[in-house]
Amino acid sequence: MRNIHNINQNSDTVENKARSLMVNKQRAARNRQQTVFSRSAAEIGLNPEISE
Repeated sequence: MRNIHNINQNSDTVENKARSLMVNKQRAARNRQQTVFSRSAAEIGLNPEISE
């Protein structure tokens, strides 16, 4: 019985790590996209508040 419980804890840990990696990857992609949008807006002379 103990081994089954340990396996469940390990799979939860792996799932949590996978979820965390996915969230971090999505956050990094959003940040990169926002940076590109901000730079593009600055290049064409838009007010920085408008691009956010």
